[in-house]
Amino acid sequence: MWSHQADTLREFHKLREEPDVAIELPTGSGKTLIALLIAEWTRRTENARVLYLCPDNALVNQVTNKAAEYGISAVAFTGSHRQYGQADVSAFNSGSVIGVSNYWTLFNSNPRLRPSHVVLDDAHAAGQAIVSIWHVELSRHETPLAFEALSTLLEPWLGSTLLHAIREGEPSSVVELIPPPVVIEKAENIAEILDANLEQYSTPHFSWSEIRNNLSSCNIYVSATRISIRPLMPPTHTTPAFGEAKQRLYVSATLGGGGDLERTIGRTPIKYVRSPLRGSVGRRFVMFGDTASDDRENRQLFEAILRNSARAVFLTASEREADEIASQVEEAAAGRTILRNSDIRASYDPFTKADRAALILANRYDGVDLPHDTCRTLFMYGLPWSLDLQERFLWSSLGVRAALWPRMATRISQGLGRTARGFGDFTVAMLSGADLLDFVSSSDHLEQFNPVLAAEIGFASQQIDAPLPQKIQMLQSFLAQDAQWWEAEQYLNRQAQDIHPPELDVALLGLAPREVEFARALWDQDYVRAVRFAKEIADALDEDGFSGYKSWWYLQLFIAANLASASDSDYAQTALDAINTGRRLTVNGSLFSAIGHSRESGVEDLASSPSEEEGLNVVAGRILAHIERLGFTGAKFERSAAELQARTRKTLAKEVHVALRDLGLWLGIDAWYEDRKAAPDTIWQLANGDLIAFEAKTEKTNQKLSFDDLRQAAGHEEWIRGNWQPFEEGAAIKIIVVSDSTEYDKAAVSFAEGLHHWRTVDVGDLAGSAINQLRTLRNKIGNSQDVKRGHRVCVETLQSSAIEPSTLFCQLESSKLSESLTPTTE
Repeated sequence: MWSHQADTLREFHKLREEPDVAIELPTGSGKTLIALLIAEWTRRTENARVLYLCPDNALVNQVTNKAAEYGISAVAFTGSHRQYGQADVSAFNSGSVIGVSNYWTLFNSNPRLRPSHVVLDDAHAAGQAIVSIWHVELSRHETPLAFEALSTLLEPWLGSTLLHAIREGEPSSVVELIPPPVVIEKAENIAEILDANLEQYSTPHFSWSEIRNNLSSCNIYVSATRISIRPLMPPTHTTPAFGEAKQRLYVSATLGGGGDLERTIGRTPIKYVRSPLRGSVGRRFVMFGDTASDDRENRQLFEAILRNSARAVFLTASEREADEIASQVEEAAAGRTILRNSDIRASYDPFTKADRAALILANRYDGVDLPHDTCRTLFMYGLPWSLDLQERFLWSSLGVRAALWPRMATRISQGLGRTARGFGDFTVAMLSGADLLDFVSSSDHLEQFNPVLAAEIGFASQQIDAPLPQKIQMLQSFLAQDAQWWEAEQYLNRQAQDIHPPELDVALLGLAPREVEFARALWDQDYVRAVRFAKEIADALDEDGFSGYKSWWYLQLFIAANLASASDSDYAQTALDAINTGRRLTVNGSLFSAIGHSRESGVEDLASSPSEEEGLNVVAGRILAHIERLGFTGAKFERSAAELQARTRKTLAKEVHVALRDLGLWLGIDAWYEDRKAAPDTIWQLANGDLIAFEAKTEKTNQKLSFDDLRQAAGHEEWIRGNWQPFEEGAAIKIIVVSDSTEYDKAAVSFAEGLHHWRTVDVGDLAGSAINQLRTLRNKIGNSQDVKRGHRVCVETLQSSAIEPSTLFCQLESSKLSESLTPTTE
């Protein structure tokens, strides 16, 4: 046993009576032995029912084998609980053996094993399993009927970009939160849809049964392919099998320091045994892909790494990206065995025993153990997103970055630890994707990593501009561990010594217990208590560093106060104040405006209209989100710009409809392409609720606009007021006819008076101006991670912009159709 393991056991012994304890030890430093020794000691001294949980069955079998090597009695429980051997269950219940299983054995609606003590190995990875009891996830592909029915019900509260992606079946990174008052108002409709469309005894059906009577304590997130219904944090205090255990021990290589474990598990307080080691063990030669070098160089480097690797593991966030990587590997290294998540569920043998193989894992940054010669090459593509839509919403839609940095850094650290598993082990790790490289190269984020990993990433940054032959030579020296690499090794050791370990984020860590208590109170429907905790959290957060997170907690304060107002009307004012304050702080002011002015909130008569400053904040948030979807680096931005400009030159009406919708997005306007009878072709909704509706008559290139053309356009205002659900009473509506006609039927003069006119060249010019504005912003901002700076730069640009939406709206007075076109008779 190493000295650091003995130190860890001594520290745990001081906390042996605590109900929740977390132990941190770097990958490869013997944390499995420590966890098994504690489990065995507990079993023997207390005759305890100890259940040791792992992320998957491959690790279950691995831990069980390790226990046998150490002389510890352990039984693996895998598969359906109906298949468990009765003798094994009896041995576990009597405390004769340790039970080893995966997370889902305990975290389900009716677990068969009831432990007195629980060990969660790779505890940071347990979040998805734990919340799954209360998490209803609907998929376009796996639960199509429920997804379609619920997305249709929620259409009026979805933004135009997401709505288009859902209707057209197109990919989109947008995630939106349904206004919580809508969830309460439509609870009965939601229940009817899920009751009717979820297959009985399916996973979503079981989860729905757990939250059906507590929907008011849940949030609904919508993406193009999934709908997620879940509480803020898992109410684990309500689960006897976990919550009533005498002790829960969380073991992980990286626990972070901002209270993330408490939020993930839903438990507080948790006592920590921090790693006595300064950093990770093993050595990674980190390299950056997708940098300033051209595509040919990146491809050559990729192929060189594969040539020097018998086996390589690829980590990415989604199955779609995994499919793309598989195609790249097949093209670059024909004949190599390609394996996916499902191929290693029971064992890593299909990969580790193959002569040349690529293991491509989607959303799997932990729970994979590939030490030494089993694999010396790892690729990581893009930021390690969780599948959880709540996290994606907080990061992308609400701009909550600083509070999530430790979580993202933890996943990156875990991912890079899949193949360097112990002292003396080494691996090549290539990082690709602009968002990932932006994150790890930022000095603020580099501080989140342990000193060893920070030095390795810093070394990679220094090699960005090195010639390709030099990079390949360094790669070969590293794999050979020769004298040339030894010089780099010495340099990395010196760098790590000069880097201080990351400090605990005291602010976030201190808030975690109150956040957990808020979530418990909300779930228990103790809304007054929930208001108290939400107010304390929102007041304690620093507006300068955590404005996005502060706005999130003002939203939680609104939710609790709005629910509390049902029995005490005085809380309605608290809800109102929370909405108006949150709207001021966030980059997504449209969400708060939608809540404050929704009929369902009950505060629509009190909520103040967005000020000019708040309107600019909403537009800036939308523009930054659009730039982020297109990428702060890479070619997608210019491709999308070229597509928009090409569409504005078309005369086919449907092409123009799409161009107008897309142009709205580039301008920071919520834009809809309508395809209903008598509806406008496209509708823009400004931040203050005002509307611009379009009627495209671009196919009439050499004809005058007819009486019916103008009557149809003039009728759009009445249609909007009567049929368009996002319409807000009091909003101004302006109708624009897009046409290159120079004349209109004099008989329609009464309709012409209320209409405005754009030529196709006007649309093209506006598109060009919007593209140039966003291109300039993109170049100014540079780093997609600095949300606050990006927002400030965007607002400053809009303040002097002639195409800022409210300015554009006022300018329409100079484009009246009756003054632009000549009335003529037949």
